[in-house]
Amino acid sequence: MTSSNGRKADNTTVPPRGGIAPTCLVTKKKRMKSATSPRRIKALIEKQLPALEYRKLGWTYGQIAEMLGYGSAQAAHKAVASALKRIVRQPDRQELLLELERVDALFARPYIDALAGDFKALEACLALMARRASLLGLDAPALPAPSTYRAS
Repeated sequence: MTSSNGRKADNTTVPPRGGIAPTCLVTKKKRMKSATSPRRIKALIEKQLPALEYRKLGWTYGQIAEMLGYGSAQAAHKAVASALKRIVRQPDRQELLLELERVDALFARPYIDALAGDFKALEACLALMARRASLLGLDAPALPAPSTYRAS
C-alpha cells in the first residue's frame, strides 16, 4: 500500500501515479557504519601504509593525496601521521625514523658504485654515513678518561 507521497510503508520508493520515476530512489534504511569496526580500521591502515611509503620516497602530501584519492594534502598528511603513530608510539622519533629510511634507501646505489672504484660515489657514501651517524647520535663527544684518585 502506498501513501500520498509515493512511498511504501517499508521505506522504499515507488514511482508516482504519473509513471515518471523520481531521479533519486530511497532504499531501505541502512545502519550507520562504526568508525571503530575492525573492517574499517583495516581499510584505513591499508590506505595509510602506502601513503607512508610514498612520503618516505620524498613525495609531497599533494602528490600522495592525488595518487591515493585523498581529498586534500592535509588529509594525506593526517594519514601519514596516523601510520607513523601505529608503527612508532613515540611521536618525537617519527621524523627520525622517516629520515633514517630515506638515508638507507639513498645509500644502496652509491655503495655498489663505490665498491667498483667510483670516487664520487665513495664521497656520497661517506656523506650518507656521516648523516646517519649524526641522526643516531653516534658522533657524540668522547667521554674523558676516568681520572685516578689516590688517597694518601
